[in-house]
Amino acid sequence: MKPSNDIESVILDMITRTTRRYSRSDVVRELIGTFTKADLKKAFDSLISLQELEYIYEYGQSYLVPAFNKPVRISEHIRLVPFNCSPPRNSEGGTIDIRLENGSAFGSGRHPSTQLALSCVEKVFRYPDKYGPIPGEQILDIGTGSGVLVIAAILLGAKKARAIDLDPCAVAEARHNIELNHMENKIRVSGKPFEPGGEKYAMVLANLRLPSLTGISTIITSGSTDNAIAVFSGIKKEEVNSLKTTYARLGWENLHQEDSLGWSAIIAKKGPKKR
Repeated sequence: MKPSNDIESVILDMITRTTRRYSRSDVVRELIGTFTKADLKKAFDSLISLQELEYIYEYGQSYLVPAFNKPVRISEHIRLVPFNCSPPRNSEGGTIDIRLENGSAFGSGRHPSTQLALSCVEKVFRYPDKYGPIPGEQILDIGTGSGVLVIAAILLGAKKARAIDLDPCAVAEARHNIELNHMENKIRVSGKPFEPGGEKYAMVLANLRLPSLTGISTIITSGSTDNAIAVFSGIKKEEVNSLKTTYARLGWENLHQEDSLGWSAIIAKKGPKKR
């Protein structure tokens, strides 16, 4: 058996480094061969009392999720702030605070794919000479979840955006978080799938798994402007080359890649249409 003081970090890693939802019994089943039931109980009680984890209840089932009750710095300049919590008074210059109410939609900021996506979005706006000017142009966020990526883009300088998600719960949560950040007039939220043919977008955000990103690659390409910028996240590190190949065939150039804990995100640029 491992010493009990290792258990809390093991449980936290299990819950914060995956998109899977764990119930308490799920965690026990996976760790019972390594730790005792008594030590696991102590670890659960400690993590709850320290407000590292909390329970949420959905459809009659309880799950353990990271507690979202204090500001969390996600990237160099982006900090997530619970809706009922005040940002620290001694905020560093240039810090951008995004107010969120934690819900069931993906995008609380604790998962590496969300953190990588936010870091890439920040770089696009911080270094326009490298990635191209976006402010003033229309942005599209596909699979918006909590809305955190598109909110960050607006706070970093974008003027208007459209956020879509097929999950009604995510649509409701994104709208609520957009209201918390006073962006109702800048971000349109829709529950309908993206179908190109109308307006084109200068920047596309998509924190989705590889099958989804490859499945909508032609739609993203036809619905974006020449020299558009895309931030793709939600992909495993071993999947990156496959994603790059798919988009390279459609005229996209990879500009930047970031990796964390087995996950990756890339910034890509669409070349002009060949004549």
